[in-house]
Amino acid sequence: MANQWHATQYFGHATDHKVHYEAHYERTIEQCLDNVMAVVTKIVNLISSQALNKRKFDALLDEINSAYNGLLMHNNVRWLSRGNVLQRFVDYLEEIRLFLQNEGKIEQYPQLLDVMWLSKLMFFTDICQRVNELNVKLQGTNKTIIVMIDLNRAFDAKLHVFRNDIITRNYKFQQT
Repeated sequence: MANQWHATQYFGHATDHKVHYEAHYERTIEQCLDNVMAVVTKIVNLISSQALNKRKFDALLDEINSAYNGLLMHNNVRWLSRGNVLQRFVDYLEEIRLFLQNEGKIEQYPQLLDVMWLSKLMFFTDICQRVNELNVKLQGTNKTIIVMIDLNRAFDAKLHVFRNDIITRNYKFQQT
């Protein structure tokens, strides 16, 4: 009986530690994402919210025959808009750098030349796009709760593979 108590106490402590670690990890990830989103939002607002800058950026896009016609504005109310804003930002990264260089403002955004920050940007863009894909799959008519649970479990499994690939630096199963 005493051994059972010690085992329960040990596993209870280990579980508490795991929950604390996961909460810390989630806060760290959230702070990192907020940092990335703050820079992206600041740059997007600089370009899109001022008419002259918007016209100059659109002219630059026309000049290089861009596939898109502008940046997307981020809406804090809709979390899923992050994925679209980040993806468009990444798609336009070189054009944004060129625009800021032409305007003499590239020095205000050293993150655009920082490999670590750019890695975080790409990582969060990928994760947000995967969340958006899951969201689209969960929408629509004729979705049973069983199908939705299966979609969530599949998503969790993909995230687990993604996490392990990052830890082992083995990216052969990831889309490029």
